[in-house]
Amino acid sequence: MLAVIVLKHGKKKEEILFEQTTEFAMTHISNANPKIRETAYSVLIELYHFHGEDLLPLLEMGEGVKPPQMKTLKKAFKEIDGGNLDGAYDAVSQTKRQTSISKSNIKS
Repeated sequence: MLAVIVLKHGKKKEEILFEQTTEFAMTHISNANPKIRETAYSVLIELYHFHGEDLLPLLEMGEGVKPPQMKTLKKAFKEIDGGNLDGAYDAVSQTKRQTSISKSNIKS
C-alpha cells in the first residue's frame, strides 16, 4: 500500500509525508521477509525517481540503511540519473539476496 501511495502522489511532495515515507522504507530495507525488503527498495527507488537528490540526506541520517545497502541504492540512483529506471531495478535485483523487485507501471 505504501508503494502505491508513493507512486500515486510521487510528484507532489506536499501530498505525501516524504520524510516519514523514507524513514519507513529505511527501517524495512533489512527486514527478514523478502517481500517487505523488496517493497522497501521499490519505495526508495521510486522516491529517488521523483525527488532526486532530496532523498540522499534522509538516507544518510538514521541507521536504517547499512553501507552495503547504500552502495546498492547509489548504484540504482546512478541509473536513474542516467534516465534508466529499468537499470535501477536491475541494479537492486542483482544484490546477493537476489530479490525479485519489479518496476512500477506509473509513468513520470
